[in-house]
Amino acid sequence: MGNRYSDICDTVVKLKEHKDALVRRSVIILIPLLAQFDPTAFASTYLSTCMTYLISQLKKDKERSPGTFHTHTHTRAVALVSSPSSPSFPPL
Repeated sequence: MGNRYSDICDTVVKLKEHKDALVRRSVIILIPLLAQFDPTAFASTYLSTCMTYLISQLKKDKERSPGTFHTHTHTRAVALVSSPSSPSFPPL
């Protein structure tokens, strides 16, 4: 996956607004996996977009679940470890 990492991340980010709820849930699951695979690249390119998306999904009642919140928490932890100077995000 190393040489196609940015292509995969770009595809996942494009699918975040898909009309199918299953696709959107899959995006939520894939974001922390992509962040773990290459934290530096993820933090420098996709962190802001993905965190904004995850926070917006937490605010939606039908998209909120314990699994979604765990994914958000996990992604934020990985992001903060990989990028200590990460931008600030709106509070939950």
